[in-house]
Amino acid sequence: MPVETYMDRRFRELLSRKEVLYSAIKELDFDFKTDKISREDYQELGESYRGEALSLLKDIDGMEKGEGLGSLIEKEIISRRKSSSLPGRIEEEDKMGDMEATLEREILALRKSLPSCPQCGSGYDKKDRFCSKCGRKLT
Repeated sequence: MPVETYMDRRFRELLSRKEVLYSAIKELDFDFKTDKISREDYQELGESYRGEALSLLKDIDGMEKGEGLGSLIEKEIISRRKSSSLPGRIEEEDKMGDMEATLEREILALRKSLPSCPQCGSGYDKKDRFCSKCGRKLT
């Protein structure tokens, strides 16, 4: 029985989330057409759902093109930082800017320290003998 890697599980989660978003968009369109929600709510929710779906599709495309684990981690960190920022508080935004710069340096250092497959570029553990993405011999 094949072992499911983190990337496989993450890809499956992204596809599942895509289906949920598509269903939500269809339901939102139906609710608007049947006058269950106002135009303002429809536009606001629709914009939010479509923006999230677009970001999700970019992530899915990146995984299909073989983006490595490091790139996926970077995107997740950036996403979490954006969602946790507090607009309107200058002091906290300055702290966030400092923290972002620190995180960027840490990400770059981590990226440089992680080995990557010479064929597909995906990251791997130093004890691995073969790339889990493309199967190339690593040692």
